[in-house]
Amino acid sequence: EYYWDFRNLAFWEEEMRQALATDSMIPTMQYYCGACASQSNNSELALKYFDILDKTYQAENRPVKEQEEMFQFMIYEYGRLKDSVALLDMYKIGVQRFPFNTFYARSLVNEYLSKNDLNSALDWIDLAINQGDSTAIFFNLKAQILEHKGDVKAAEQFYLKAIEKDPEFADAMGSLGRIYYNEAVEELDRVNAIKNDREYRAAKAKMETFFLKPLPYMEKAHQVSPQERDYIVALRGIYYNLQNIYYGAKKTALSKEYEAKYKEMDAKMKSL
Repeated sequence: EYYWDFRNLAFWEEEMRQALATDSMIPTMQYYCGACASQSNNSELALKYFDILDKTYQAENRPVKEQEEMFQFMIYEYGRLKDSVALLDMYKIGVQRFPFNTFYARSLVNEYLSKNDLNSALDWIDLAINQGDSTAIFFNLKAQILEHKGDVKAAEQFYLKAIEKDPEFADAMGSLGRIYYNEAVEELDRVNAIKNDREYRAAKAKMETFFLKPLPYMEKAHQVSPQERDYIVALRGIYYNLQNIYYGAKKTALSKEYEAKYKEMDAKMKSL
């Protein structure tokens, strides 16, 4: 620590003190001090250096990738300390500083779930939205919390708001598609349980609408995040059911189209 306190020694004139303060070696040395402390399992000391660097990186407007890397180091150390209070605060900050990375939002929701404190989560999200931070990620967060509380209809509306804010938001599109897909599967189970043949055929004929509803959301989510397994699995199921529906309705061209898409998703799923 003597090296970066060196500039504060009393005998320096102000001009020299300012020159020493901008020494580019200081952040590098602070990083290695933090890394050594981390390797020595001294998380408290590592956090001291990483926190200084985090503030320095922000002040210097370093590239976002560098800033997030330092932020992740801090999260790792808080995790090793099992400091759930600090982790919760870090996830909240991460949501706002790095909204492109859904890790923070998902971790935040999981942290509240582990505490069984969904009402506090909603209070925090509503406060952020009311203060003007009505970004897609906050609408998506609110939708996730509402869904965990069992209010699926309200969650649906906030997923739609998130998509309206950001039409490329794969997480919101995938979640909404999943809700619609689950509804379609539940309806299919209900229809398959019908004993009367005439009633069964009438209900079966309406299944097309149920499976078409999640399709555009899942296809768009897959387009944005092609390696996300959940989207591939859902699309595989949607295409499989549409293939059977159109086959039963003797719509051969559509049946073959969805059969080909089903096989494509099936192959992708097996390759992951």
